[in-house]
Amino acid sequence: MIDEPVFTADVPGLGFAVYADRIEVTVKRRVQVIPLARVTEVLVSPRPKKLVVVTAEGKHYQYLLGRDTEPARGAIAGRLPVTRAADA
Repeated sequence: MIDEPVFTADVPGLGFAVYADRIEVTVKRRVQVIPLARVTEVLVSPRPKKLVVVTAEGKHYQYLLGRDTEPARGAIAGRLPVTRAADA
């Protein structure tokens, strides 16, 4: 069975795809895979408009997606597991 992407962004020099369980980024033949289970936060920096993916290890991945930045953030945030704050 072929896994179809939920969201794709075609930016010159960068292939960006969001799947049900991971994010795949292709730069020049190098593929970087970020499992959504490891993503803790998805941000959009204002200037320049960049998508910032923060993982549980504390790594920050930044991608210039142009007009696809907000839809990419929505696609990733919609697939993140919901965490509840502990009641004090």
